[in-house]
Amino acid sequence: MTAPAADSSRFDPATPNALLLAGLAAAVALGVAAFLAPSAAAWGWLVGFVFWSSFPIGAIALSLIHQTTGGRWGLAAAPTLRLGALCALLVLVYFAFLFPGLHALYPWANGGAGTAPDVARFYLNTPAFAARGFVAILIWAAIGLFVAVGRLGLLGTAVALVFHGLAVSLIAVDWMLSIDPRFSDSAFGSEIAVQQILVALAAIAAFQPRRAVAIADGDIGGLMLAAALGAFYLGLMTFIVKWYGDQPVDAAWYLARAHGAQLGFLIGAILLGAVAPIVGCAWERVRGSPPAMRVVGVSTLVGVALHDLWFVGSAEPALAAPAVLLAVIAMAGISAGLAPRFDRRLRRHATADGGPL
Repeated sequence: MTAPAADSSRFDPATPNALLLAGLAAAVALGVAAFLAPSAAAWGWLVGFVFWSSFPIGAIALSLIHQTTGGRWGLAAAPTLRLGALCALLVLVYFAFLFPGLHALYPWANGGAGTAPDVARFYLNTPAFAARGFVAILIWAAIGLFVAVGRLGLLGTAVALVFHGLAVSLIAVDWMLSIDPRFSDSAFGSEIAVQQILVALAAIAAFQPRRAVAIADGDIGGLMLAAALGAFYLGLMTFIVKWYGDQPVDAAWYLARAHGAQLGFLIGAILLGAVAPIVGCAWERVRGSPPAMRVVGVSTLVGVALHDLWFVGSAEPALAAPAVLLAVIAMAGISAGLAPRFDRRLRRHATADGGPL
C-alpha cells in the first residue's frame, strides 16, 4: 500500500482558471442554443442540473454519514467530499436558471391536465415549487459550509441527516417526478438519494482513485457496489410493480420511454451506470486498482447522466442530449473553478480565527 498524500482535506483542481473558462464558454453556448431551440435547451438544463446537483448533495450526505460512523473511506474521500460540499454554494444559482423554461418542462406550470385541482392549488404550482427548492438548496449549502469548516457537531450532523432525508424526498418529486404528475413512485426519493451518493462515490473513483486505494484500499469500490445495487434494485422493483400491477397509466409512462433515442439512453444507463459498477466493483482486483477504479467511476457518472436523461425525457431527445452535455460542462466547470477559491478563503479565515480548519 502506497503512502497517502500529506494533506488529507485539500482538493484543488490543477487548472481552476481553465475549468472556469470552459464552464463559462459552455454556458454561453447553451445560452445561444436557447434562442435557436428553447425547449431543447430547457430540457438540457434541467437534466444537467439534476445530474450535477447530485454531486454536491451526495457529497454532503456522505460527509454527514462519515461524521456519524467514521471509517478510513471518509479520510480517503475527504478532498472530493470537501469540493462537493463547497460546490453546493452555487447550486442555488443553477436552480434559478430553471425558471425561464419552467413552462416548457412541467405541465402543472401551465395548468396542464393530469394534476388534481387541490394538488395544483396547494403543492404543484410555481411559488410552492420555488419555495421548496430554494429553501432546500439554501439549507444544503449551509450544511455543506459547516461540514467544510468542520464545525458541525454530532447533534448537528444528526439533525442535518434528518433534514436531508426529508428534503431529498421532496425535491426528487419536484424536479423529476412532477414532469408527469400522473406517474407516481413511492420509492423515488430513496432511489434518488442513493443515486446521489453513487455519483459522489463515482467522482471519488474517477478523480482521486490513487488516494482512494492508498488510504482505503477497496472500501470506495465496495461502497460503490452497494450504492449501485441499491439504486438498480429500487428502479427495477418500481418497474416490476408498475408493469405487472395492472396500472395502465404508469405502464404507459414506461412505454413512452421504450423506443428511439430514449431506449438507447436506458440501455446505456443500465450498462454503464449499473452493470459496470456492480460487476466491476465485485472484483477485488478492480477495487484495488486505481486505473480500473477510474474507468468504473467515469462509466458510472456517464450512466447516471443517461439515466437522468431517460427519466426526464424530452420531445427532442436528439437536441436535448447535446444541451445536457453543455449544461453539465457549464455547471461543473464553473463550480470546480470557483470552489478552490472558496476553499482558500475558508482556510485563511480559519487560520486567522484559530478554528479547526
